[in-house]
Amino acid sequence: MSESSYQENTKRGVTGLLSGTCLLASYDRFSERTGIKPQTYKLYDELVSRFFNADDNASDYALAEITKEFFDIQSVFCRDLGVQTSRNIYSERVDTEEALYQTLGRLASGGFRTAAYLDISSRIDGKHAVGVQSVGGDRYFVKSTWSPFPDETASLHDIFIYLDRCPRTRKRENNGRRTTREPNIIALPPER
Repeated sequence: MSESSYQENTKRGVTGLLSGTCLLASYDRFSERTGIKPQTYKLYDELVSRFFNADDNASDYALAEITKEFFDIQSVFCRDLGVQTSRNIYSERVDTEEALYQTLGRLASGGFRTAAYLDISSRIDGKHAVGVQSVGGDRYFVKSTWSPFPDETASLHDIFIYLDRCPRTRKRENNGRRTTREPNIIALPPER
């Protein structure tokens, strides 16, 4: 499936350059035997749009509902990709180039399908998920709905420069704010 699944879904118009489906595309493009269903892409894109259209004045209830729906859709796309339970998803916050090197090496040797969140605020507001797969040495394929690297390959150092290392400010239930350290590396277990 892999690249062909992603290309078919692009032709159907459920993913692509301007969609909010970069996380799903990151996994779809590197999964060899499984693929994400068009309906899953549609549901995820709708949810991402609702999340980004919710302003800072959105109620805690509305944001909690969107978060719950995200975890529900995460279960669906994980099943599409052959992951039986979301408890098998690996996530980590990486803040140094050495930690990135060790984490990507460990995940690659275990056959994990790995996505990294990049800070692309110089191009658009927010972060962008890309699939990362070793091609040897310190070179990696970097694929998603689009790649900040022209030929979809990058060095570990280039990936680290773009890696999202900023903690996020999130609303708390009591209308206060707190800083959270969200993962910037998320990996699915190997296909069976």
